[in-house]
Amino acid sequence: IDNFLAVTEDLISNNNEVVFLLGPAEKERFSNATIKTINSLSRCFTDLSLSKVLELLSCTDIFIGNDSGITHLAAGLGTRTLSVFGPTNPDICKPIGPDVTVFTAGKTTFAKKSSSRMQRKILKVLCEL
Repeated sequence: IDNFLAVTEDLISNNNEVVFLLGPAEKERFSNATIKTINSLSRCFTDLSLSKVLELLSCTDIFIGNDSGITHLAAGLGTRTLSVFGPTNPDICKPIGPDVTVFTAGKTTFAKKSSSRMQRKILKVLCEL
């Protein structure tokens, strides 16, 4: 989450609107302090039905996420999708869509600790859009 928060702070500092979408896995895994930090930075949606998630994704300019079902939905809807992969193989599992960029990180780097290198890669792609 530290990586997504760092990217969020940079995007917000450049006058971009950022929204977080947390599912049951994130709510279970994240501490209350982490969720409070997310809410202090931007709007945060939780407990949305799948139809509401699709509504939200359909009016999103860019989606940034990890290898998850929601990332695949965003890509399938045609939303500009930036997908970060750690231990899973993007050659097999990458989202399918007209505008998908995949980032890969080592198993222990992006998922376990902050990676300023990966954050810079994501922000560089966003600046090119």
